[in-house]
Amino acid sequence: MAAHVFLRTLRRLFHGRTRALLSTDGRPPGNVSQGSVNICLLNRDGKPLWMSGRVGETLLNVVMNANGPVEGYGACEGTLSCTTCHVYLPSEAFERMCQPTEDELDMLDLAVGLAETSRLGCQVVLEPWMDGMKVKVPKHTADLRGLAEDGKMEG
Repeated sequence: MAAHVFLRTLRRLFHGRTRALLSTDGRPPGNVSQGSVNICLLNRDGKPLWMSGRVGETLLNVVMNANGPVEGYGACEGTLSCTTCHVYLPSEAFERMCQPTEDELDMLDLAVGLAETSRLGCQVVLEPWMDGMKVKVPKHTADLRGLAEDGKMEG
């Protein structure tokens, strides 16, 4: 089974089954159960947001289950049709993860501020080794779907 098919299967299995815990005081959420992963999301304003999600859940779902603390994040709800969940991963995490699919790479080509460690949060599936990982949200994002709908984009 191809890695991306396996990851999609995992996402379907775990989608919506957990509620992310959120801490805005710079500390990981307390009382995290086994099978959970703490992630620090550095928001556009630089403030750390600690969240907890379950292993197998996507970073996008963790953020959305925390009541969407990042404005405009995940506009397409994980359908891989926008770049609003674009994040920068630490180098070591980027290298350890599976390679992005062609579909993800195509969307990343449209992302504002693309970097070597860019990924889409809807494609980042939490694993136990990610506990404590710091993920940065780019300062700027663009949802090209809205431009196309408004007739501002040719194509």
